Amino acid sequence: MRSPHLTSSWPPLLTPFTQKMSEVLILDNLWQSLPRPPFTDQETEVLASRVYDYIWQRRTSGDAVRAA
Repeated sequence: MRSPHLTSSWPPLLTPFTQKMSEVLILDNLWQSLPRPPFTDQETEVLASRVYDYIWQRRTSGDAVRAA
């Protein structure tokens, strides 16, 4: 079910600050969740970037709204 108030509020929320905070939250979560070893700091950062890119692509394509 699509909520009109959610779709209309997304564009103003996607500020550079919000985007950066999303990246930081993803990275922090992965730092706490992934075991060390075998994951290195660099692997964790790469994975966080891939997760963020995936979420961003879904958001910009509208899939995130349809899934909700």
